[in-house]
Amino acid sequence: MISLKNNSVVIGITHYYFFRNKWGVFLDMAFAPSRPKNRPESDLLRFARYEKDYYLNNNGGWSAAGNTDGRYSFGGTYRIEKNRWRFFALLGVGMTEFEAVEDIKRLKEKNSNVNYTAELIWNGRFNDPDFQTAFLTSAGLLSGYRLNKRFTAVANVKFSHFATHFEYRLQRTNQYTKEHFIDDIYSYKRGAIDITASMGIMFTPDADRRFRK
Repeated sequence: MISLKNNSVVIGITHYYFFRNKWGVFLDMAFAPSRPKNRPESDLLRFARYEKDYYLNNNGGWSAAGNTDGRYSFGGTYRIEKNRWRFFALLGVGMTEFEAVEDIKRLKEKNSNVNYTAELIWNGRFNDPDFQTAFLTSAGLLSGYRLNKRFTAVANVKFSHFATHFEYRLQRTNQYTKEHFIDDIYSYKRGAIDITASMGIMFTPDADRRFRK
């Protein structure tokens, strides 16, 4: 029920600044395309209650356009360098933003010509944006091989943990009168662990040389 995919390609950049030979700080930013490709079956069952009294069009669709989810963290880092090899350990905090995914189905009342839409909507005010933010903690490990004094080939793994806590409402709307009916409210409170594995190139400015032997 949130826009983060189970598996996705992430675009990210990390900046390191070392104020001591081994100790420094980092700032990490990552962006991923939002919305899962397929809805979990358990979420679609929210609409099953209507099958007794309505003909249900199960094709449905998203009730808002997709966006890009962002993740931002900062913290401390410790490095070990030997010959051409470099190893960085990271520990930080930050925030993530994601969309509270909304879904819509179309209903036709049995033995009647009355049509409804049934929507699973984030339970904020009607004009509120459906983007959510959550506090996260992160840890990571980077290893790299220095190609020359400026560029290093790196591979890293990052772990992030965050928790969501908000509500959804199941809202039914009469398509003729536009009258709204709130049929149920669901609490969405779950924790998530995100693992990101990546490879890339690290650029080291000349100023970094003053900390190395």
